[in-house]
Amino acid sequence: DNILISNQISASKADRDNPAFEVLMNKLSNPDPQTILFIDDNPNYSTTFRAIYGGRTIHFRENDPERLVEELANAKLI
Repeated sequence: DNILISNQISASKADRDNPAFEVLMNKLSNPDPQTILFIDDNPNYSTTFRAIYGGRTIHFRENDPERLVEELANAKLI
């Protein structure tokens, strides 16, 4: 179980040529993107990750943690 927080690695998720995503993939030894669940509070970053890698994403909403729990349960992660 690997967790990457972009501000801890000083990498941006804002650019299409995304260093944060590259660091993530390198840290995980370039796995099959379908094995990654990308969670972010900014829907643009989730959309970008999905567009580049095709992996699963969840848009986390601060005011709706129950939805995150539901989505994690649907993904059979909890």
